[in-house]
Amino acid sequence: MRTIQLALAFALLSSQILFSQTLAPNKWVAPNYPIIAKQFEESGVVSVALSIRPDGSIANVTMFGSRHNRVADRFRPAVHEAVLQWKYSPVPNDSIRTSVVYFVFHLYPPDFPEKELQPEFIAPNTVIIKARIQKFEPETIS
Repeated sequence: MRTIQLALAFALLSSQILFSQTLAPNKWVAPNYPIIAKQFEESGVVSVALSIRPDGSIANVTMFGSRHNRVADRFRPAVHEAVLQWKYSPVPNDSIRTSVVYFVFHLYPPDFPEKELQPEFIAPNTVIIKARIQKFEPETIS
């Protein structure tokens, strides 16, 4: 009996949710590269699953990967703040769609050209965030 109840619950849930990893947002905002990550010369990847409401707005953000990864922990708040501003195409039914997106944070040397530091959305599901290494300059006491 329990198996039948679980199967029915899954079937009902499946009919209400449309899973897709190939959705691309109509409007996207790139996360900022955290200053402390630049100072420590850290690069990394953050993977997220976005639950998308029928109107195209973001309902929920789920981060993937290790919860004990110090480097990824530096990037997660910036990713979360950015994706809450994303907008997808609306759908006519009440389906909640899910999209998996990968954010790649990559550092370049201090002399890397500014014009090449623009974030890139590589459809369907990868965002490249670029920044220059930012050296930490300790304060001198006079």
